Amino acid sequence: MKLMQATLHSFGKFKNFMVDFSDSLHVIYGLNEAGKTTIIHFIEGMLYGFFDPFKKGRRMVPIYSRYMPSDGIYQGALTIEFEGKTYTIERDFKNHTVKVLNAKTGKDLTDTLPFSSDLKQADIPAWINVPYPLFLNTVRITQSDMETTADAESILFKRLSNLKKTKSTQFSGDGALKYLKDIKDTIGSKSAPTKPYARALARKETLKAEKKALEEKADTLEKLDQASGEIDQELINLTPELSALREALKIHTTQEIAARIQPFYQTFQLSFKGWDFQETLEPLKPYAKTKIEVVRKLKTIHDSLKNPPVHPDGFIDLNAFEESKETLLNQLKEIERVDAARADLTRKIELTEESMKHLELPEEPSKPTLSWTAIFIVPLFIYLFKRMKYRQNMRAVVGQFAYVQKESVRLNDALKEYKNALKILDKEAESLETNPSITAKLDALNKEREDSIHYERALSDFNALKEEAKTLQSELTPVYDALEREVALDELETLLTMTEDVFQQLGRYDLKAILTYMDQPWVELDMAKLDSLEEKAARLEKKRSELNVKKAALHETLTHYETVAADLASTKAEITAYEARLKTVKKAENLIKRSIDIIEENFAPALAEAIEKHLDVLTLGRYKTVKVRKSLQFKVEDLEGLLKESSHFSTATLDQIHLAIRLGILDVLGLKDMPLLLDDAFMHFDKPRLEAMLKVLPTLNRQVILLTAHEREMTMLKALKIDFEGSDINA
Repeated sequence: MKLMQATLHSFGKFKNFMVDFSDSLHVIYGLNEAGKTTIIHFIEGMLYGFFDPFKKGRRMVPIYSRYMPSDGIYQGALTIEFEGKTYTIERDFKNHTVKVLNAKTGKDLTDTLPFSSDLKQADIPAWINVPYPLFLNTVRITQSDMETTADAESILFKRLSNLKKTKSTQFSGDGALKYLKDIKDTIGSKSAPTKPYARALARKETLKAEKKALEEKADTLEKLDQASGEIDQELINLTPELSALREALKIHTTQEIAARIQPFYQTFQLSFKGWDFQETLEPLKPYAKTKIEVVRKLKTIHDSLKNPPVHPDGFIDLNAFEESKETLLNQLKEIERVDAARADLTRKIELTEESMKHLELPEEPSKPTLSWTAIFIVPLFIYLFKRMKYRQNMRAVVGQFAYVQKESVRLNDALKEYKNALKILDKEAESLETNPSITAKLDALNKEREDSIHYERALSDFNALKEEAKTLQSELTPVYDALEREVALDELETLLTMTEDVFQQLGRYDLKAILTYMDQPWVELDMAKLDSLEEKAARLEKKRSELNVKKAALHETLTHYETVAADLASTKAEITAYEARLKTVKKAENLIKRSIDIIEENFAPALAEAIEKHLDVLTLGRYKTVKVRKSLQFKVEDLEGLLKESSHFSTATLDQIHLAIRLGILDVLGLKDMPLLLDDAFMHFDKPRLEAMLKVLPTLNRQVILLTAHEREMTMLKALKIDFEGSDINA
């Protein structure tokens, strides 16, 4: 795979920033904070989406949030060359979506790639066959993480160990062991009750017990069949005698019914001579219960209609009654009016006469006299006083006299008027009837109306009965049609009553058949023997029924026998298959473990050989031999032949050793088509070792992208006349 172009639409500090990469060595120069590491992480994000490879689901690595722009737009595109074709990867980091397009045609190829159900998107790492941890520990090399981490240890070891034996990184011994372990875990063991193997064993025991119980029930069913057969045979033996007795019982019962019907038959022959008993009663059967009450009711109505209501002599209808009554009431009111007026006038006359009695003329006051004797005896002023008093009294008497005269005239006039009016009312009263006479007439009128009302009601009821009689008569039309003749109601009642009684006696028996037995000789019946046989037969039938219920229940249960037997055989076969598979898996595990032991013994030398090739150059020949363990821990042998631990070396030397290990891993893994991303990886190198490293880069035969904050790499490359392309991102 080669990187061709990176387009940072919105990523970290960059907006619509683009960088093109050369096929071989490409140097990107930028001062600190210019964005070199941002470009490296952009490439990483475009390939892996920043999804944490060691956690399930869309769990992000910490640097995901580091480069998210403040405006929320978080996107980019990366054009690569892979397996001879050019592709463009487009990612929206915020929405966690990815698309892969054909870079030339623009066709969307996303659906043709492997799919990650965990990430719910195209699986780019599976497509390029480079897991995220392997990328971080081989392809991407920065000064800060030169040492290979433990996260990559298992992936590197599996690929390296497999490569030694098969020359391919596609098969993993540990993966095979895990696959076999998954098979064992899936099948389970006897001690894992929830797993298929233990469940099959438990099911086998359950089915064995169920089969045994069913076989016992089958034996019971066989015994029940035998007992049921014996009862059947006993019933067959009873049948002839019991059938004969039952037939005799039928004849006996028929003769008993005929005897009960015979009185009705004889009565019919006497009452309806010439009529056929059966032909008459059979058609009446549907009407016997329903029409008998109609006949009886109709008879009652006919009896009532024999006495129609008598029209009263003094009949008066409602209108005439109301008019007469109103006239009498008016007359009564007139008498009451005249009586009231006469009483009022009489009272007024009495009051007027009483008032006249109280009218009295005043006495004239005595006039004082003056004599010469009195003048000398009584003082003159006393005389004058009496004289004045006399005049006053005289004026009062004159006034009162005038009033009495005037009032007397008025009262006399009023009295004359009242007496004249009374005479008129007396004459008017003489022309009117007396109150008792009018009241008597009202009483007589009310009595006549009451009698008339009774007659009207009786007539209405009588007419209603006539209508009801018509209705009831019409209801009897089907009965007369059935008889094909008209009969009196008494006769019809007799026939219907007789029909009901006869057919009640008949029950389910036929009238014609019963009539044939009426004159036959009486058949005797041994009822005790019949009852005994019936009881015995009923007892046997009950016992057989109980046996049949038990047999049916057993049959229902035994329908599962074949299923249980088949399930048991299937379960045994399933257990045998599980045991055979577990045996095969165990053999395969032993084989793979032995193979892995052999591979583990041989992979370290192969890796050491690849590392030593680069170590000699990077350390300028000072260190040539390295001893690598499975854990990727190492010891380096110096020129004196002494093995030294990693803690012995300086930072620069450690960087050189780790770089040699990474390059050796890439060589051993065969990842020659993967680019090498170096981000200030040579910061601790001195001039001679940097020069040696730069000379090695063209010999790696892979795309190398070197990002540096120093001009010395480009200066030295130019001095060594090594071809490269450069990009300055400081602007």
